Amino acid sequence: MTRVLVEGELTVDDVIVEDVGCDWKQIGGGALYSAVGAAMWGVEVVLCATIGPDYPLEALDPVAAGGVDISHVTRIEEPSLGLWLLSETGDRRRQIVKSRSATFQTLSAARPPWDELAAGIEGVHAAPTMVAAQSRVLSRAAAHGIVATQDALIEPFIEVERYRTGEAMRGASVFLPSIQEVRQIWGDDVDLPALFDHLHEVSGLRALVVTLGSAGADVYQAAGPVLRVPPVTVDVVDTTGAGDAFCGGFLTGLLATDDPVEAAIRGAVSSSFVVATVGAPAAIRAADPATAMARAAALRDRLEEAHDDRRA
Repeated sequence: MTRVLVEGELTVDDVIVEDVGCDWKQIGGGALYSAVGAAMWGVEVVLCATIGPDYPLEALDPVAAGGVDISHVTRIEEPSLGLWLLSETGDRRRQIVKSRSATFQTLSAARPPWDELAAGIEGVHAAPTMVAAQSRVLSRAAAHGIVATQDALIEPFIEVERYRTGEAMRGASVFLPSIQEVRQIWGDDVDLPALFDHLHEVSGLRALVVTLGSAGADVYQAAGPVLRVPPVTVDVVDTTGAGDAFCGGFLTGLLATDDPVEAAIRGAVSSSFVVATVGAPAAIRAADPATAMARAAALRDRLEEAHDDRRA
């Protein structure tokens, strides 16, 4: 069985969705949703994260039952990371670290290395966290010849310049930021094809995949035109974790097919289960292989039809 590893943060969040409502003390974090997005495809996922004594570890039981190995989630004496997650209409999201929680810096620095696991790992995802911590993940993956993907974290305390220059992506095969993160790093008028060319030259990225919320995701590669993968059509309940789940599904698709577009199809399917439910445990319970494959096939047909229409 394919085995992948996700490293990043686990959080305990208060989620506020404009015109919808609130969900208090929801377990979350980019690492959790990325792991769930990968596990939906029948791979074994190792989750590496650090939590405090206040984290309700039993809340991860449904995630573990869905194929996520949580034995490498480490407790420390510092509090867990708590966030306010604010979702506004128009795919606008903000997060605020709670004043009494631990910090990204503290938890990322406390995560133990996973070199002893590397021999059985085929893919690694560096979920949103400190740039220095992501660099350690990518360096470790490169040293062991492991395919790696990377998401971004944009906060006032983040070393954005390392993203801007492309140095932060060294060791990653694919960088998967949201369009909001891209604009925060490179500006609203960024030329995305030129940006990919720059990142490809500096860090060796194979592909840049920019998630667009309800509009889908754009895939930039050295060969061929930019291709937009639309989202799966489902009734949206809560978009929390959708981009992270996309990353997890994407990694499994990249390992299975070596095709970033096919990987993005899997990412879109993983996101579809997350947005149709509330919380990572509910999403992994709702996902099943038959439905996932059917959604991927339908999305693939839509892409082929769109390609035929452009040729006509």
